[in-house]
Amino acid sequence: MAKEDLLQFEGLVIEALPDARFRVQLDAGHEIVAYTAGRMKKNRIKTLAGDGNVPIRSEKTDLSAQG
Repeated sequence: MAKEDLLQFEGLVIEALPDARFRVQLDAGHEIVAYTAGRMKKNRIKTLAGDGNVPIRSEKTDLSAQG
């Protein structure tokens, strides 16, 4: 998938979960489970609960779906 096909959001890390995953509240109010990837994972940059303005990139999906 090309970079221009990705959706971009910003959010606030609410909780650090096991296995390098995080619960993030997006600025729109949705909560998602995200994981560290790319340079953050390669350079072992730590993400803590309370970190704000965290960039999130996601594939185009149906955001109204209830899971």
